[in-house]
Amino acid sequence: MFNITDRSIVYVVCPGNYKTGGTELPHQLVYLLNRFGIHAFITYYGKEEDIKIHPEFRKYINDFKSINDIIDDMNNVAIFPEIVPELAEKFNRIQIAIWWMSVDNYYKYDSVWNAIRYYGVKGGVWLYLHGYAHFISKKINKEYLHLYQSEYAHQFLLKKGITNTAHLSDYLNTEYLDNEPDFSNRKNIVIYNPAKGYEFTKKIIQRSKNIKWVPIKGMSSEQVHDLMSIAKVYIDFGNHPGKDRMPREAAMCGCCIITGKKGSAAYYEDVTIDPEFKFNNKTKDIPKIIHKINCCLKNYDQEVQRFAKYRERIKNEYNVFEQDVKKIFGVCQSNNE
Repeated sequence: MFNITDRSIVYVVCPGNYKTGGTELPHQLVYLLNRFGIHAFITYYGKEEDIKIHPEFRKYINDFKSINDIIDDMNNVAIFPEIVPELAEKFNRIQIAIWWMSVDNYYKYDSVWNAIRYYGVKGGVWLYLHGYAHFISKKINKEYLHLYQSEYAHQFLLKKGITNTAHLSDYLNTEYLDNEPDFSNRKNIVIYNPAKGYEFTKKIIQRSKNIKWVPIKGMSSEQVHDLMSIAKVYIDFGNHPGKDRMPREAAMCGCCIITGKKGSAAYYEDVTIDPEFKFNNKTKDIPKIIHKINCCLKNYDQEVQRFAKYRERIKNEYNVFEQDVKKIFGVCQSNNE
């Protein structure tokens, strides 16, 4: 889909020195492109002091560029995250794509009012001061190639009349893929991420005093992995702005997964679990949610096997990612060997 030559440079734009699942993905793409023999750089934007590699991403790259280093040449490619499509407007010749790693985050950065609505006054101001929020009216340029990480984003683009699209998702770290989960010696605990959907999750917790709840908070990556490997249930009633990593990580560690129906969680392609494990974020559904949680705790050995298809799909994500990259960047099999 891109016209790649021996002279081409691919710039994958990303906020600097910032670790999330969404910022890890651009680094994974740059790593794979270089492995395929394509000259690619992670390219940071933000405040000058943030133009550096986060320590956890050094396993993917050794070198990087600043957005000011992009060479606006027709042989080159620049891929911008959906939160800053306006950064692409300064370039006239380079081949451009917008990568929709989320939908909701695009709206969060759409205006100062949306930033405040999602993050509060302090959060919105912090984003602005650190260069992560560019508070202007965002327009979607239909002439660009639009890459989508989730079916949720794909459907969003189609509703906007954008058909120049290609699938480019992601994959989990090998720590979640290299070993089969141990389903034995599980503890009767339910884990959750208090950073997402906590207002509704709190209501569930308040009405289920018999359940032991453990928040995923203030932990290293290794500690999160260890916790997921002993818990029986992971719940997520957040907004699922893209195909979130944490539900997949929990599933690969052997947890039963219960989610809401917001964002990507509404799509089977993104969260491949049976509909009976997905609930609306409504107070009237809380008794049903608690019943399902207790069912998973009591009958864990049987219930966890119902997530086998989800785990298999997650295991295959790296292979899908490779095929997507080959198609989008015109990588021949011979280039991969």
